[in-house]
Amino acid sequence: MNPQMFAVSVDGGEEGVMKRTLVGQTVALVVTNKEKEAERGEYRVAASVSENGEDEQPLPILDNDDGSHSFSYCPKSEGFVTLSVTVNGQPVSGSPFQWEVIGGLEPNGQYFGPFGYQQRAFYGTYGGY
Repeated sequence: MNPQMFAVSVDGGEEGVMKRTLVGQTVALVVTNKEKEAERGEYRVAASVSENGEDEQPLPILDNDDGSHSFSYCPKSEGFVTLSVTVNGQPVSGSPFQWEVIGGLEPNGQYFGPFGYQQRAFYGTYGGY
C-alpha cells in the first residue's frame, strides 16, 4: 500500500488544504485512498496532533469501510496545530500538516480574539474574522 496515494482533507474541503480555525471549534477530517480500484486490504491509518510544539497526542480514527477514514480534533488554545497522518507507519502525501488556531467561542456564542469580545456567527470549519 503506497501511503502517497492517500489524501487528507477537512471534511468537505480541498485535498491537503488546512484552514484557520477557532479555539474550541471541532475540525472534522477525512483520509481518502485516491486509488479508487485499489486493494482495500489490510492497512493501518494513524493520526496524531500537537499544539504549539507540545507532545503529540494520538487521535481515534473511524474506518468508513469505503476506503476512507474519519477523525476530528478540537483545538484547546491559540497558536498552531500540527497534524501527522500515516498509513502503515509511513506519512501520507503532505504530512505533517499545520494550521493556525485563533480566538474562540464562549458558551454564550461570543467570539473572543485580538479585538476583544464580539458577537459572531461562524459556519463550517473555515475560520477567520
